[in-house]
Amino acid sequence: MRGDKKLTAGKTGWIIAGAILHVACSGSTDARDTTPPSVTSTSPANSASGVLINSVLTVTFSEAMIPSTINPGSVTLKVTASGVAVSGNMTYDATSHLATFTPSAPLDYDTGYTLTVTPAALDLAGNPLTAHYSATFRSIQRVFGKPYFQGTNDIADSNQPQIHVHLRFSQSDHAIGRPVDCERLPEANCDLLPRNAAGGAAIGTLDDQGVAATVTQISGTFPDPAISFTITLANGRTFNFSGTVTGSDAMALTMSGATLAPTSIVLSRGAEQ
Repeated sequence: MRGDKKLTAGKTGWIIAGAILHVACSGSTDARDTTPPSVTSTSPANSASGVLINSVLTVTFSEAMIPSTINPGSVTLKVTASGVAVSGNMTYDATSHLATFTPSAPLDYDTGYTLTVTPAALDLAGNPLTAHYSATFRSIQRVFGKPYFQGTNDIADSNQPQIHVHLRFSQSDHAIGRPVDCERLPEANCDLLPRNAAGGAAIGTLDDQGVAATVTQISGTFPDPAISFTITLANGRTFNFSGTVTGSDAMALTMSGATLAPTSIVLSRGAEQ
């Protein structure tokens, strides 16, 4: 044929007389990542309660993120009620896709918080979260300190032991105990006091001025709102309590012991007497 052109192979197709003929390859696709990242988990988990005040918060992403976009602007912790931001330090581990927020100071007791991740957090391809992600939690309630808790167990008739309880607690994470500054009468903030003859028999020897038995030890756990503890008296007798903390100032419990059948009791925090 007159003017036959030479056909040679090029990088992107066939070259005919200096012109490039592009040939599409079967199955070729645009390899650009367009899948948005997501939050797969948080710690504390959404709706958690009883969160310790010294907790470190974490956010796990579905894929690797641009480290510079994981910052106090894209991951925030605020008091739910007031919207006040909690200050702290943010770090990001690319291998585990884990963002860690360490508050500058302990959280407040019995307070709601909201952890939010915004679309300002980007994956390595520059894709943002499709929407704000939020998780809420509540910090552990405070049962330590003054004033003390007090209450009298419920009885069906006067022949059953009736006992008035005065207790104060120490609190370390989820463990509760007896504070070293518990006081005897007249303050009597770590005492059992009988309300009838049967109550006196159940308590045993009254070492505190002949009218009360001193609580010498408290040992228990408080995963919040559940609470369970055992008290030991100076006379060696023990009583068990279990139930829930219904507010930082009230407990709904069952009280029992070797000398006391299970009975309900509500302990409330009131003014020192």
